[in-house]
Amino acid sequence: MKAFLVLLLFYVLINVFIIALGIGIGFLLHWILPAVAIGMGILIGVVASGISLYFGIRIYNYFGDYADEVLFLEDLEEIVPPPARKKRQQRKSKK
Repeated sequence: MKAFLVLLLFYVLINVFIIALGIGIGFLLHWILPAVAIGMGILIGVVASGISLYFGIRIYNYFGDYADEVLFLEDLEEIVPPPARKKRQQRKSKK
């Protein structure tokens, strides 16, 4: 039970941090561009902060595993895979 409460507390702290960062970015965005509403600025800030933290942590974890090795640009494809391409359907030729 104690481990669950620690995990829940950690989860709440991370969410509070992301939301606080999003509110700060939202107010800054509204201050720079008054046409952006405060609510929309906060939403943009929260989403941008969450995505940045997600990829930042993934990159940090990847480089932490291979701290002694030399990494090349091709190695980054394991962290952020390229977007999937849609396969085009071939047209049936009319004879």
